[in-house]
Amino acid sequence: MTNQPENSGQTAVLQTEKMIGRQKHRDLVARAVTDNPGCHVFFFPGEGGMGKTRFLQETGKDVPKMHPHTSREVRWSGVIDLYHPETHSNSGIEQALMKRLDPQNEYFAAYQAQRQNFEQQRQAGLTGKELETLRQALTSSFLKGYQPLAQSNRLVLTFDTLELVQYENDTVQELCEVQTEALSVKNWFLEMIPQFPNTVTIFAGRPHLRLQADFQHQFTLKGCSYQTETIERFT
Repeated sequence: MTNQPENSGQTAVLQTEKMIGRQKHRDLVARAVTDNPGCHVFFFPGEGGMGKTRFLQETGKDVPKMHPHTSREVRWSGVIDLYHPETHSNSGIEQALMKRLDPQNEYFAAYQAQRQNFEQQRQAGLTGKELETLRQALTSSFLKGYQPLAQSNRLVLTFDTLELVQYENDTVQELCEVQTEALSVKNWFLEMIPQFPNTVTIFAGRPHLRLQADFQHQFTLKGCSYQTETIERFT
């Protein structure tokens, strides 16, 4: 029996009730979650229809099973799809993580207050360096909330449609209108994730050689364990 997947504008494929295969990929993630509390980053590239989104969803289902094997509770971000407009900015990524990892708002109250001030200033017409200074302070506030959360919990972050953070095709840029903001999201990933303690971050998306090379270089340079494994069609 198969289920119809949610349609996020990406390639639609039929899904079986139980995911078949991908055990190698799941084992890589499981070992990282139950490993030391450092920075672990994975990128699983694959063409459309290979089951990347389903793999991320099943990873989330695996998270409760990993809890007995770690010294901390494991919290999962859910699948954050970079296709959606609300994730095309640094603030959008921060909001998505905050809501899913800390639904009771135990760790991000100061960030929320600072974000409200940021939005008020922006709507009042603040721009340029002054607005960017507030933006940087907001990101610092997010990090101050994230770090104690990660000290108490093993965190697993999953992001889908990663290729959207660095499209270079002019037609795609014109149609999606995401290039400028998306590149700032890429920089946010490269700067912030190495500062996330006790966290496993999993990306999936269509292959993009420049993006993959940048991620491998930057994350490795900053002390993260970085692994990539292609998701291919079953043969």
